[in-house]
Amino acid sequence: MRPFLARFVLSFLRKNAIFVGSYIPLSMFQSFVSLRRFARWVVRFRHRRGYGIHSPFAFNLVRGVVYESGEYYAYAPLHAWRQNHAADLREKDDRLLFRLINHSRAGRAVVVGPVSAVTLRYLHEGRTSCRLTAVDTLTAATLRGDKFGFAYVSTLSGHIDDLMTLPDHMTDGGLLVVRGIGVHKA
Repeated sequence: MRPFLARFVLSFLRKNAIFVGSYIPLSMFQSFVSLRRFARWVVRFRHRRGYGIHSPFAFNLVRGVVYESGEYYAYAPLHAWRQNHAADLREKDDRLLFRLINHSRAGRAVVVGPVSAVTLRYLHEGRTSCRLTAVDTLTAATLRGDKFGFAYVSTLSGHIDDLMTLPDHMTDGGLLVVRGIGVHKA
């Protein structure tokens, strides 16, 4: 379905939906949401899983790391260990961090902010030869003068200016992951 046709269907549904006052029957609302999701899926179908990305680096990162569906060597032991410990992220998010640090091939990594032991274990197992440093604030990470190949910022506590100085402490080709970047609106 062409994007124009999908947009036409969505605008038709918006204009011709029958609402009595402010009451919307739940079944009608659910079907409208389902139709809207389907139309959005049709429009985005051609660009799923990285298709349409022009940068070779970004395309390979999306196709080979983000959407990787294979089983890694440490997934089963980490899953078993995870069952007995409290986690702050979903397992699929921890696995993504595992794949990202593995892909970065970093010699040194920094984790900024409060993270669970589960997330730290996934990061460590993702790159066992990497020297992993956990700090509470961004200023503590930037004042050390070390160069990091991988940085994971779990929360944006502090000032955004501190975050802007972090790339100066990254190696060439380093990977910076910021969690919740669009959550807090000033």
